[in-house]
Amino acid sequence: MLSDIETDPDDTQSLIRLFLYASQIYIDGLVATASTHMTTVIHPDSIRRIVEACGKVQANLALHDAGYPTAAGLALKSAEYRHPVVFIPVRASRRV
Repeated sequence: MLSDIETDPDDTQSLIRLFLYASQIYIDGLVATASTHMTTVIHPDSIRRIVEACGKVQANLALHDAGYPTAAGLALKSAEYRHPVVFIPVRASRRV
């Protein structure tokens, strides 16, 4: 999942919503990117902060569905990309 997080306030909300459905989809990676509006600034720290917060409730979520990834597992998939992303092809797959 690529995100120019912090460009708009709803970026954080969207990332939290993604984690709410993380037991239903496979997340290949979390990448903080620059955007066409903020071409030189990225915020991987914001993704890490949200992953850490989700880790605090993962055990409770796992009571309902064991498929929720751990914060440590998500943190291993985090990365940075310092170039503006204009077009993002999306590939989604359901867990089986």
